[in-house]
Amino acid sequence: MTKILHIDSSSRSSTSVTRQLSAYLVEGLLKTQPEAVVKYRDLIEEHLPFASDLGIGAMYTPAELRSADQEEAYRFVEGQANDVIDADVYVFGVPMYNFSVPAVFKAFIDLVVVPGKTFAYDATGLKPLLKNKKAYVVTASGSNYDREPMSKMDFLEPYLRAIFGFLGVTDVTFVKAQGHSDEEVQESLKKAKHSIDQICAAQPALTLG
Repeated sequence: MTKILHIDSSSRSSTSVTRQLSAYLVEGLLKTQPEAVVKYRDLIEEHLPFASDLGIGAMYTPAELRSADQEEAYRFVEGQANDVIDADVYVFGVPMYNFSVPAVFKAFIDLVVVPGKTFAYDATGLKPLLKNKKAYVVTASGSNYDREPMSKMDFLEPYLRAIFGFLGVTDVTFVKAQGHSDEEVQESLKKAKHSIDQICAAQPALTLG
């Protein structure tokens, strides 16, 4: 059974473009495979903590040497990592804030990049531990960052491709809504939904489970 992890990180609610489009994408995926299971998380509502000395220390301390506080911190981090480990398909709603990801999404990433869980090193070097995963990243921005001069300021897509690739997730599809005025936003939403319809019609991701 395919497991979908659906995460939103926009600070906006009903007016959020990424929330609308990520929900539309999940809805489309479920139409083609209704038996898939979805776990939904709203990072804004969760108030995730940022990386801390305690949590980082816990990740790099052998289990038998952790203090009680470290063990509690590690269990929290482990739970975050298990969400990405258990899922087959990711649908991430990630608006662009100041040329990069929202702070809450960066907090999520810092909690799921866990040595021994989502990546490791051996004598040959890096070992990404997330295998056979598919990621969809729904983004929204006020300008078109696919062309000059704004493309040089896009630190969102390169960063997410790099960090997901570090963990082993290299099959990443971006769905973008770009524009500032009401007219641009509506046109961009229309185009993004068309792209999503094509994605769902092709449906390569849900064969992973």
